[in-house]
Amino acid sequence: KKRRILYKNVELYKYSFHKDYEVNLILMKSKRKFIRNIILILAIIYVIFTLIKQQQTLNQYAKNSEDLSNQIEEQQNYKEELAKKQSDINSEEYIEETAREKLDMYLPNEKVYIDTGM
Repeated sequence: KKRRILYKNVELYKYSFHKDYEVNLILMKSKRKFIRNIILILAIIYVIFTLIKQQQTLNQYAKNSEDLSNQIEEQQNYKEELAKKQSDINSEEYIEETAREKLDMYLPNEKVYIDTGM
């Protein structure tokens, strides 16, 4: 009888040990799953955050590029105006016009009328 009782106790111990082991194994697996899910969620949040920041940076670069393109266009127009003015300065008409407007000089045979009604 003692052997049977001992055998039953050993069987119960083995059963309880295996049961505890299985429960611990299940808990460890669920902890691993939980940790894996947390790490996965954090990684997804990081990727989303990074993508948003990169998009903001790209938008800023696009705006800066557009502003610089506008400045380049304005400077090219200004350069064309200066080139036209430079070619006009060397012309005889510009020299006569400047002499009349700024220096009050007139050609010798020219008649000047001054309107005093203004």
